[in-house]
Amino acid sequence: MSSLIRRGLGLISRFLPEPGILVGVDRAGNKFYKREEINHKGEEVERRFMKPPVHVDPEDFDLMGIGVEWHSWLGKNRDDPPTPEESAELERQRESVREKVAILAAEEAKRKVRARALKPQDAATPDLGMLHLQMGSEEGRINQHEGSADKPKESKPDQSIEPSGTGDTFTPGKWQPPGK
Repeated sequence: MSSLIRRGLGLISRFLPEPGILVGVDRAGNKFYKREEINHKGEEVERRFMKPPVHVDPEDFDLMGIGVEWHSWLGKNRDDPPTPEESAELERQRESVREKVAILAAEEAKRKVRARALKPQDAATPDLGMLHLQMGSEEGRINQHEGSADKPKESKPDQSIEPSGTGDTFTPGKWQPPGK
């Protein structure tokens, strides 16, 4: 019910006399106004606001369609409303950015297609557990110091890389990773 009332009031207010001094219109037809009002402290303040075009439903209106220059003026981050020339230049810059984004998006899509085409789809994933066991066996290990496969590496007592103990003997700063 309240949305129906809001919609009705929005339609009625569009046909009432202008609510203040018209300071500008943006590319979408939004009208921007200002008027002097007395606030609750009795001070005269400037109120800035906008009205969307008559053909736009108030519930479907999107504030993101308003340019940053008008947002700045409405938020009192700038004193003067943007000029038509300034709005046109900013719109050209926005269009340039949109074109660059479209080019980058197309390049990214092509890159993803190439990556998918280069990636073997039916290759089996290696079993890392088996690889670890194979690399850990003494046969086939290459002695890195001498570069030969026929001399086995000096064997060390089996050191587990898994943590062991209950933590009773833990001393901060004493632990070193295996192989160091």
